[in-house]
Amino acid sequence: MRRTWGALLALGLLLARPDRARADEADPHAVTPERPSVATDVHTVAAGWTEIEFGVEDDWFAADEHTLISTGLGKLGLTPRVELDLTPTRQRSWSEGVSQAGFGDLTAGLKWRALDHSRTLGSFAVLPSVKFPTGSVDKGTGTGTTDVSMLLISSSTFRTVSFDANLGYTHRFGPLVNTTRNSTLWAASSGLPLWGATVCLEMFGYPGTGGVNGASPSVAVLYGVQLTPRPWLETDVAFITPVEGRQPHAVLAGFVWNVGQLWKTR
Repeated sequence: MRRTWGALLALGLLLARPDRARADEADPHAVTPERPSVATDVHTVAAGWTEIEFGVEDDWFAADEHTLISTGLGKLGLTPRVELDLTPTRQRSWSEGVSQAGFGDLTAGLKWRALDHSRTLGSFAVLPSVKFPTGSVDKGTGTGTTDVSMLLISSSTFRTVSFDANLGYTHRFGPLVNTTRNSTLWAASSGLPLWGATVCLEMFGYPGTGGVNGASPSVAVLYGVQLTPRPWLETDVAFITPVEGRQPHAVLAGFVWNVGQLWKTR
């Protein structure tokens, strides 16, 4: 199974070509959504501009085991190639008739767009981030650890089809209650314009981890639709279906709003 997903990911990387400029490079007020996919793209908000993403996700392993996650993402363009990301979360879970709710961990990151339209990597960016233990371990809304992560991002296009590939690594500091010291992830996402909308298809996975809280590998598929009623507004809905390992089914919905320019730049 893992060989199959690896071959598909490699094929996507070979087919993608950095031959088209993104619309946001011409219009700083046009949204560049990272939703609803797990993968992110290389786009950075224009300097002095801000964008807000918000979404709700319902995860379930069984009929009586649900988790409702609300996630925000505030993006602020610091320079033409650097963006500040702030990601607060809140979640409510139900299991065997017991409900718990609270704010989750807060993540702060800096995305740096290092390359545009490279022949080998396409457009390439790095996203280092820190997750702070603002959630509750007892309520299951946080890990109780401070996490340092690095995400490598490659984005390219083949005719009208966009392609984003991510590789990530996380190291955690602090007591390990329900997680592991180190973890990795991969994601490959594509977007196809169709009948005035964008159809999203993505594969993502978490390789297995060792230790007391180790987990087996998991792979899932995400498919969804994005609608853009205004250049500065996007709405979306998506579904996640597990393929391998302990990965919940999920339904997601949300929006992206390019708020506008906060300060003028040269």
